[in-house]
Amino acid sequence: MTLVRAFWSLVVLMVVGIGVIVFWTGPIIDTGGVEVFDTRKGGYDLTTAQEILRSLDDRARSTYLVGQRIADTLFPIGLFGALALGLVLGLRRWSLALALALTLVPAAYFVFDMLENAGVAQMIRAGADGITPEQVNRVSDYTVWKFRFVNAALALVALTWITRGIAALNDRRQA
Repeated sequence: MTLVRAFWSLVVLMVVGIGVIVFWTGPIIDTGGVEVFDTRKGGYDLTTAQEILRSLDDRARSTYLVGQRIADTLFPIGLFGALALGLVLGLRRWSLALALALTLVPAAYFVFDMLENAGVAQMIRAGADGITPEQVNRVSDYTVWKFRFVNAALALVALTWITRGIAALNDRRQA
C-alpha cells in the first residue's frame, strides 16, 4: 500500500469514527443537554464533571462506555494517522527525518486522547458522587492537552502543505 493510499484509508477511518459520533452516539449522550467531557477545550472542574455525569441517563452511560469509546478510538487513530502521514508526505521532499520527528506532535495528541477516553470511562463508572477532584483535574488536563496537540499538529500539517505548494509554484516558475 502506498503512503497516499494509507493516508486516504486513515481519512476514511476518521470520517467513519466521527460519523458514528455525530449521528449515533453523540445524540444519545447529549440528551442531558450538558456539553460532554471530550469537547471541552478549556477542561472542567469537579462541579462541572459532576453535572455532566448527572446529566447522563442509563442509556447515555452505556453508550458512552461502549459505542462512543469504540468510535472515539477509531476517530483518533484515523486523525493521528492522517496527520502523521500528512507531515511525512508533505516534508519527505526536504527531510524525512524532520517529517518523522514532527509526527511526535500528532502522536502526543493521540496519547492524550486515549488517556482522556480511559479517564472519562473511569469517571462514568464511578458516578458523580464517586469521582475525586484529583481524578477530574487529571482527566481534564488530558482533554486540554489533547486539544493543544491536535491544534499544533493541524497547524504543522497546514504549514507543511502551504510550504510545499509555494515550493511547487517556484519550481514551475524556474522551469
